[in-house]
Amino acid sequence: MFNLDTNAAKTEDSANSRINESGIYTGVITRAEWTKGANSQSEFLSIDFKDDEGKESNYMNICFKKRDGEKSFGYNIINKMMACCGLRQLNKEQLGDKLSCPELTGTRIKFALQAEADWFKDKNTGEHKPTVNMIISTPF
Repeated sequence: MFNLDTNAAKTEDSANSRINESGIYTGVITRAEWTKGANSQSEFLSIDFKDDEGKESNYMNICFKKRDGEKSFGYNIINKMMACCGLRQLNKEQLGDKLSCPELTGTRIKFALQAEADWFKDKNTGEHKPTVNMIISTPF
């Protein structure tokens, strides 16, 4: 026999705290770091975001500079983020081995996020498995 455990049922609802559907989300940028492409000189702003319901989207990478130094699609997105947050400048601050963007970390913002199907290679099994990446369509 199996009896209903309401606590277990509630836990299951909160277990998936990952944003994985396209939509409009309001929340806080919890991490903002400047990064470079592993095999190129492309530059990115990588952010983690937590919405007001506690769901998260981590490692959203915004490419703002191509390997040849030209501006990339993310240049306009970063400028719109700055405008929405009332920022005139973003800085780079060394924190251990990371290059942080302190002005954006902890900032409230609203994003239109687009879910994009992708695949990743499981490090333990070597299998390719499906995943969903969240892409920032527009901040506002």
